[in-house]
Amino acid sequence: MEPQEKILKTSLELFFKFGIKRVTMDDIAKELGMSKKTIYQFYKEKDDLVNQMCEVELVKHQKKFDDVITQAKNPIHEIMLISKNVTEMLENVNPMFFIDLQKFHPLAFKQFQNFKDECALKDILTNIKKGKEDGFYRADIDNEFAAKLRLAQIDMLFL
Repeated sequence: MEPQEKILKTSLELFFKFGIKRVTMDDIAKELGMSKKTIYQFYKEKDDLVNQMCEVELVKHQKKFDDVITQAKNPIHEIMLISKNVTEMLENVNPMFFIDLQKFHPLAFKQFQNFKDECALKDILTNIKKGKEDGFYRADIDNEFAAKLRLAQIDMLFL
């Protein structure tokens, strides 16, 4: 594994466990057994590390969700698989991670919000349309309202 990938992976684990604010660059360096100078070769500051980490993680999760969508037998199965994946993802995340992200890392939080508002909303709308076409969902459901409601339910998991 490349040093940059190792730094991102270890940082993510520490941030998820303790929250972003409580983890220092010294903590990351100590956990990796490398100097802070090495970390700073790849990342200008902690904010840069958090921004890049979020970018990489969001791409990874979008790919994972795309894989789930292709594996699903039907729209209901798709929702169940995605819910299972989101639950597993959040299982080991300290809620402080999201609070710190919002409070202290606005660019990374904006990336997260964009992911949720663009990718997740699009996937939910697609699921609803397919579910209606295939007869799994009622035809009179308001697609936009139902998608936003589902997104709000997912949001509540992050609190």
